[in-house]
Amino acid sequence: MSYKPVTPRPVLITLFLLIIMLMVEVASWIGIKIIDLRAPFLLYQAPEISKERFDGYIENRDPVLGWPGRKALESAAFDQSGSRPVPAFPQPGSECVSLYGDSFTYADDVDDEHAWGNLLARKLDCRVANWGVGGYGTDQALLRFFGHSEDRAPITLLGFFPENILRNINQYRYLLARDEAFSFKPRFILEAGRLRQVPPPDIAFSEWGRFVEAPGRFLSHENFLPDSRMGPIPPRFPYTSAIVKLLANERILGRLRGRPSWMQALSSDHPSQAGPLTIAIIETFAAQCLERGKRCAVVVFPSNTSFDYYRASGVSSIQPILLGLKERNIMTLNLTAGMSALLGEEGLCEVKAAGCGGHFTADGYAMIATLVYEFIRAQGWLPSDGSVKGKGHE
Repeated sequence: MSYKPVTPRPVLITLFLLIIMLMVEVASWIGIKIIDLRAPFLLYQAPEISKERFDGYIENRDPVLGWPGRKALESAAFDQSGSRPVPAFPQPGSECVSLYGDSFTYADDVDDEHAWGNLLARKLDCRVANWGVGGYGTDQALLRFFGHSEDRAPITLLGFFPENILRNINQYRYLLARDEAFSFKPRFILEAGRLRQVPPPDIAFSEWGRFVEAPGRFLSHENFLPDSRMGPIPPRFPYTSAIVKLLANERILGRLRGRPSWMQALSSDHPSQAGPLTIAIIETFAAQCLERGKRCAVVVFPSNTSFDYYRASGVSSIQPILLGLKERNIMTLNLTAGMSALLGEEGLCEVKAAGCGGHFTADGYAMIATLVYEFIRAQGWLPSDGSVKGKGHE
């Protein structure tokens, strides 16, 4: 009778588990590669730069406003006053309205003629200076407003895109959007209920290697540090662990629950204080408006997710911000409701560019210009002769 060796059951179980773990790890590696292609901002890849690029950044950086740097603000995208060119009234001076904010204020994805600021100028029959800058947080818009002491337009509008909530608690945009290695920006923090400005970090080239390895050593007020509750995840072995961390990320969890990625940051107990901070920044902007004798209002642009959330729930995804502004008597035009009514059964994608992944189309900006014009008229800021008036012009 021959003897047949039998593999012990524990060995078989171990081999089975190892095969399963290997398959899961391979699947996680593939998942990381797909995420890196479709949503690279969720992953942290340390940027590599040359001494030449670094020196160019140093020469171009704006120590007050931060990125995108002085050259961007001095390019053909802006006229000699710093405004986006206004074809309807190309000569700077005697502006009736001034605009501040990010790319939705600037009106990316359309030419100067179809920017909503220019369309508003045609409706008002006077120049509307557009000092919006792509990628700006509300903090940078406030600092740009501070720097334009020559802005004497009787009406000033602050554009607010919901993602600004996240930008306002960010120092290094690369951690939030992974688009530019030198995207340092200023920010404000709240101390005893008051704003304190934190300038962009000053990092030497000799420190760059240590900085990208551990940004937290240099960024004392950054809410998107790698491996944090809101920050990107380094795509390193074990990849299964990276996937688990991604699924636990606060912004991703919000999206999985059908909520915009910034909503959790607006909770009253959130450590970032994003809600109170954003309200304080806007309140400071409004106070500066009043000091200059202006009429001031906030124009809230819808994002895809904030629009869908409003359509589904009937409630704004930035409700804490809106309530805070109302309590402080700060005029606000939330475009979401107005655009939803004008679109009817159609979705926001009908007036969005780049397959709904970009900014608005010319039709979308025309809709915004109409809603803003009607808002200005409803406030009684348009006298019978059609020209606008500020607080000191009544």
